[in-house]
Amino acid sequence: MNTSKLNELYDLYKINTLCYGKNYDKLGDVYEDYCKYLLSSKDLLYKAQAAHIATEEDIEYRLFISMMNSHDVFDFSGINKIMVDEPVPNRNSHGKPKTDLIANIIYANGNNDKWPISCKQSQNTKVAIAEFSVDTICSEIGITNFRLKELLTKFQVTASALTFTKSEKQELRDLMKPILRIFDRWALTGSINEEPTDLRVPTTIVRFQLNKIHEFQSCSVYTIENYIDKLINGAKRGGGFGTGLSWTYATGSKGHKIQFK
Repeated sequence: MNTSKLNELYDLYKINTLCYGKNYDKLGDVYEDYCKYLLSSKDLLYKAQAAHIATEEDIEYRLFISMMNSHDVFDFSGINKIMVDEPVPNRNSHGKPKTDLIANIIYANGNNDKWPISCKQSQNTKVAIAEFSVDTICSEIGITNFRLKELLTKFQVTASALTFTKSEKQELRDLMKPILRIFDRWALTGSINEEPTDLRVPTTIVRFQLNKIHEFQSCSVYTIENYIDKLINGAKRGGGFGTGLSWTYATGSKGHKIQFK
């Protein structure tokens, strides 16, 4: 169920008048704006400083608290204000960064913290997070094992694991095992660094789950490392070769890139 603020944003972006493709793109804008609103709301910060007890109807306050708690912020008394910095600069390769917005926490003592955040929305349980060629994957992650690159290339070309033999599937899974965390971290953030200082590399993921008619249903907030734990611990035998990600392809890039969800 949408809040009044979400309804306002849906009206602003004319969500209910757009066809599916354009609707999906604009929903991304809606939820980025909603995330900015939640973080920079003076009213929500004042409630937290007053130790307001959230009720079931306090959806936005509960979301705000969840975002702050994800960074181990439980005491709000020393926070002067929260601003959202934008725009986020492009990567050195000129590609779009994984960071969608940067929360700037300004404290009364003059210090500040900056949290780069990746904001996602989807009606599905899986959402596309990365799409790259095997050459780019190997170059950026640092994969030098010839056999691993060969098997990744086979998946890219055939766009499926259906052409793999049982032994090839197990071999790829075994070769991926030592780099699972690095691989997932890179897919999620565009970096293999566990403690990045580059604000273009997100440290937090905010995922908005929508229902079939595009309305807000729930929200989950994770640090990147917690999300990696969730992916790997939830990986089914054989699924995603241990990464917890779905491997597929996007229309128009079949045979040239692998898409991860």
